[in-house]
Amino acid sequence: MKNATGLTFLSLLLAVFMTTGCGLIEWMRPATQQPIITDQAGMIIFDAEEDSTMLREYNWLFEEGTQFWTPTRDDVLTLNASAQEFLRTGPAADFHPDLWERYNDYWRQYVGFFRDGQRLIYANYFCRAEEGWLDMLVEVMDGGNCYFQLTYDVDSGEFVSWYVNGEA
Repeated sequence: MKNATGLTFLSLLLAVFMTTGCGLIEWMRPATQQPIITDQAGMIIFDAEEDSTMLREYNWLFEEGTQFWTPTRDDVLTLNASAQEFLRTGPAADFHPDLWERYNDYWRQYVGFFRDGQRLIYANYFCRAEEGWLDMLVEVMDGGNCYFQLTYDVDSGEFVSWYVNGEA
């Protein structure tokens, strides 16, 4: 009788995992083969080959003919190491002085692209998981500092642009 109770409990536990856990696992799987940075929740690097068609649809971000490249995990971690200080002391601090304090709470997308011979990373930040964030760039009108973007020059280690969404 004791083994039957234990088996029933394990079966129930497995059923709960299968109905809730698998949905979460499927939701977290990126559409591309490029993995999410596994030790940093809520981050994805878009793959230049697999995602270039989708990325070309954002013609207001990337000029016609833009070439894409796939940033490495180290490229993104280097960007992240500099971004918080940039937000704390750079020009964004004048308008959004507390943005840097919440930096680690943001979800992120990274796109590598070339412009005028520079290897750049477009980093897109948003304060909550948005539908389709693994398949396309998240963009919203307004939303305030729940949404912001940085463009980082990999070779110089400098941020070349920043933008924080406005308020409606």
